Amino acid sequence: MKTEMPEWFFFDCFGTLIIDDGLDEETPYCALMAYVPVQLGLYASEADFVREYENWRKERDDTAPGKEITLPERLRQIFSKANVQENVDLEEAISRTVQVFYENAMAQLIPAPGVHEMLQFWHGKVRMAVVSNILIARIPQRVLSEHGLCTYFDFILDSASLGVRKPGEKIYRLAVNQAGVAAEHMQSILFIGDNPQLDVAIPRRLGMRALLYSPGNTTAPDAGQEFTIRHWDEFRTIKDDN
Repeated sequence: MKTEMPEWFFFDCFGTLIIDDGLDEETPYCALMAYVPVQLGLYASEADFVREYENWRKERDDTAPGKEITLPERLRQIFSKANVQENVDLEEAISRTVQVFYENAMAQLIPAPGVHEMLQFWHGKVRMAVVSNILIARIPQRVLSEHGLCTYFDFILDSASLGVRKPGEKIYRLAVNQAGVAAEHMQSILFIGDNPQLDVAIPRRLGMRALLYSPGNTTAPDAGQEFTIRHWDEFRTIKDDN
């Protein structure tokens, strides 16, 4: 039986279309800004800040997994528990830390191998969009534009602008609504990303089709080896994953 061609591809952005060329998998992204609160005297060491940030993040994930809290607000909540000296302007400290994170992150983000050619191949054959979690509004748009990829997409949704994030269902439904796809036609959307839960399991549960992007040649237990993209050069045909 011939697989029906999707009308839409919904891509995750980071770890899928755009990868980090600097941090290794064991280093949390908050390390990109850790030296700033140390310089300001808020923490004794970068490790102390990283630990506090990661503890806050895990607690947030447990209590409000579908709500996005932007980086400035995250830092506001975390710094409020730190030893803030009288001569430190908290809002200025937040602004400086966010700026350092932005500059360091932007310097390390590059297109995944083969992504230009893949998008060019599918351009005009299907409509494409991006649905991304991110801590600073419009970062996906800026990164994709900087690397000449923005023009391939009908729209780009980011969690910091919307206030909702994956795994909450609302961000997926906002994307479906913007694409103009009716509930009974969810199978016309193919969601593609590197997270087995956020980009595969949940889209499938909502009625979409899904593929896992896994360049490390590893397959998540529930993703199905047959339906894993290991390099964008492979992605020129559609297999029926459901």
